Amino acid sequence: MYAVEAEDVSKRYGDVIAVDGVSLTVDRDMLYAIMGPNGSGKSTLLSMIATVNRPSGGVIRVMGHDVVGETDEVRRLINYIPEFNFSSQHLTGLENLVFYAALLGIPRSEARDIAQELLRRVGLNEAANRLVSTYSRGMRRRLELATAFLGDRPLIILDEPSGGLDPSMRRVVMGWLLEEVRERDRTILLATHIGEDAEAADRVAFMKDGRIVAEGHPEELKRRYIRESIIDVKLAVKGLKALELLRGFAINGRVMETDEGYRVFVEEPERAMPRIIERLNASGYRVLEINASTPTLEDAFFKMTGSPLG
Repeated sequence: MYAVEAEDVSKRYGDVIAVDGVSLTVDRDMLYAIMGPNGSGKSTLLSMIATVNRPSGGVIRVMGHDVVGETDEVRRLINYIPEFNFSSQHLTGLENLVFYAALLGIPRSEARDIAQELLRRVGLNEAANRLVSTYSRGMRRRLELATAFLGDRPLIILDEPSGGLDPSMRRVVMGWLLEEVRERDRTILLATHIGEDAEAADRVAFMKDGRIVAEGHPEELKRRYIRESIIDVKLAVKGLKALELLRGFAINGRVMETDEGYRVFVEEPERAMPRIIERLNASGYRVLEINASTPTLEDAFFKMTGSPLG
């Protein structure tokens, strides 16, 4: 029996199709990531699996239970953390967790100890008695992720779990999620637009325009879609002229913009790099760093769909 099984699932809002005929299966005791840009339909899909939204068509089962016909049974099996903030700013971190523990039927005599342990695991033990209104965005996100692990539910559904976290804390959180899967026999289904998060998953589905367009192990997806080499170019400043110049070196003009520069898909990086530096310098762009780079899931998504994740 699958942890999650979706068959030809769709969701319409008037004339807008948010999810369009999605089918997927998620095995038990795995970390499964749905990866796509904002607006791709992944949050809508998760909300239907979590019984928050009702499908317009198709069937979704959680541990064999239909999300429409057996809603109460499904809700007893899951914890769902949406992308938006839901913790109360008028309570402390500890009070928030104790409150949500009570909603899940955890006895008050046990809730405080459980909450304190979870706060320790997400690095908030020293802020446990502070009002959430004093928390940073990343602290608040860690607090809300901690609520996902109240009640020992077998399926955890997380929408953009690392939103608001810095890169080092993202890695800590993803390591924590993997521990929950490996050591506590949980299944975690998450949606993300951050390729680095999805790299930790056992399986990844690429989602674009409401459809699942590819699925597989992260390394399999990279091998399947990336045949070229990639040059990572970091610049002091970016500009349209730099982008057009780099497209002249790229296979089929394929260049992906990053926060600090560009990733250029080429055939022979050793020959291309000195020429790229020369042309950029001649055009007034200062190259901070240039090197051949290891392909990422974000590269595979870009190569497969022609669209960046950001």
